[in-house]
Amino acid sequence: MEYQRQSHGWLTFLEHNLLVTIVISALIVSRLLDFFSQLAGLPWIWCYAAALVTGGIGIVKILYSKLPLYRQHRFFTFGGDALPEDRKTFYRWGWRCVLFSIALMLGLSLSHP
Repeated sequence: MEYQRQSHGWLTFLEHNLLVTIVISALIVSRLLDFFSQLAGLPWIWCYAAALVTGGIGIVKILYSKLPLYRQHRFFTFGGDALPEDRKTFYRWGWRCVLFSIALMLGLSLSHP
């Protein structure tokens, strides 16, 4: 493959630092698995509450960003292309909050109740 770009982006970074990236990723994943596997009791409840609140905030942000479309009776639009420019950031941050909440819930499912 030939790349004609002058900038050195992610491809160059991964070519030179792939082993370091894999090792650091493995360490982070192992620490997260260790954290979630030992979580029980009151800290588990607080993490569950944080996941629910974060998911709720994300859903509110998504609904707020889609409100102009709902007023136009456009209920089945997917993605952020049809959104007004000032609402696209709310849409993106809403989905980030929802995805973080889902990841936290999946991590909590690994713990012992």
